[in-house]
Amino acid sequence: MRVATAEEQLVAAAQIVNSQSDQGERKARAYWELGRLIHEQLGPRSGYGQDSIGSLAQRLHLHTRTLYRARRFYLRLPNLTTWSGLAWSHCRVLATLTRDDDLLRLLDQTRAHRWSVRHLQAQVRQCEKSSALTPRRGRPWTYQLLPGHAPTLDLGFHLHMSVASLGPISDRTQRLLDTTGSRLLVELSPTPQGIDLRPVWGAAHQRLYAYPLRDAQALSAHQLTGVAQLLPQFVEPQLEQRLRLTLRGIVPASTDDGGRGRLKALLQGRRLAITVDHPGPPADVDLFGHDDSTAEAQQVIAEGHHLNSLIGAAP
Repeated sequence: MRVATAEEQLVAAAQIVNSQSDQGERKARAYWELGRLIHEQLGPRSGYGQDSIGSLAQRLHLHTRTLYRARRFYLRLPNLTTWSGLAWSHCRVLATLTRDDDLLRLLDQTRAHRWSVRHLQAQVRQCEKSSALTPRRGRPWTYQLLPGHAPTLDLGFHLHMSVASLGPISDRTQRLLDTTGSRLLVELSPTPQGIDLRPVWGAAHQRLYAYPLRDAQALSAHQLTGVAQLLPQFVEPQLEQRLRLTLRGIVPASTDDGGRGRLKALLQGRRLAITVDHPGPPADVDLFGHDDSTAEAQQVIAEGHHLNSLIGAAP
């Protein structure tokens, strides 16, 4: 019997993932398979060479965040037998847990008690409340749209940019600007027509103010400076801002020379990104670092180390 190639397996998994009707175990298996193939093909021994998540998403007709979600699912639950029998709607909630003990405990209880997705979500929220250092993982390039005669985007940190200065916009975005009269959360993405502002619903407030960070310098165990990239690369001109940041959930010690050294070591050689709910100044941020120096911002936030937790756990 002929064995399907990796490309054929990717396409087959993507077709199931794209299905809107199937949220059961079959879809969970497709997400897991997609995540496994992405991890293997785009890893250090990649058969795709310099292929990126972005180009792979275009080839499979999927959004990049879907591929990040699939890879995160695989990395969090790499053993098929661990979650077998659960629907994708349950698995995607479980994969958001960052603590292994919480993940395994809630997975077992979900299966044993046949929890609904809503009940599982409530349990996950309870876990998050129990830890001040639970990562808040946002999504880059999501902003608040302020409507009016000259609509603007709230970039955070008391910075605003007019939509007109973004350049050409899509027809859908123009219709949105013509009809909306209240503040909206929108995600920026490129289209052949121009910049697209797509409304984001649900827990969208958690995705505000998520930015790549470069040239970071540790000031203490809980404070640093760095240059945040406030607009995606497809927007010209670029906008960057040097910020003074405080790590959320870290209590400064009376003497933190050692803490500053730990933070400095964690910053070195890593691709960095921040998320923040209410940007200052001063701004309390979640700081993420990825060991792959070429990782994209969303990958850093979705898969990177939560540096707040590493600092907080240090003796």
